[in-house]
Amino acid sequence: MAQKTFYYVQQFIREKGKMRPGNVFEASNERTATLRAEKLEGSKTVGAIAYSKTGDPVDGIWDDDPVILGVYGEVPEGVGEG
Repeated sequence: MAQKTFYYVQQFIREKGKMRPGNVFEASNERTATLRAEKLEGSKTVGAIAYSKTGDPVDGIWDDDPVILGVYGEVPEGVGEG
């Protein structure tokens, strides 16, 4: 199977004073991923990252690192850097 690019949004939340990963949402394209990450809001959501990952899901062969499309709000140190 040919390589395919998948788009995701990783939410970060704060619980009991500590930041941790929240939900991961799949998006249909880069624009949708960045818009969703930018607009994630809520009482616990403190930030989000939009990223893509390219590879062959059938063979399980993926590029080494995701491509960061955008970092929004507060995220853990080192996340989104590359």
